[in-house]
Amino acid sequence: NDRTINQPRRQNMLSLNQYMATVALQDEIVQPSYSAWHTYWYWGDDSRSKIMPLYETEGYKSDALGLRSLAERGALILNSFDGRHLGYTMDWWNENVLPMFDNRLSEMPAPS
Repeated sequence: NDRTINQPRRQNMLSLNQYMATVALQDEIVQPSYSAWHTYWYWGDDSRSKIMPLYETEGYKSDALGLRSLAERGALILNSFDGRHLGYTMDWWNENVLPMFDNRLSEMPAPS
């Protein structure tokens, strides 16, 4: 059943200090590029012109991956860079990603 929540996967996500999802604004590999944020085209949008915001998806509403819980505790980071797939600069990486490797549990909000 594709509607069953995978509890071990959800618990693994919830155990993270933070979860970062990054969109490459000029991505031609991942389609739609915003699916990096767990978003997709609206069903029935044959023109593929409208992306459903994360908070409107069934997966977010049901907290299937724990994304809603992560967002509520301030641990969901959705960011982007102006470039192609994996085309970030080292300056962008150093400013946005590298700090993620230097966090401590004591610095993170307590899980709810």
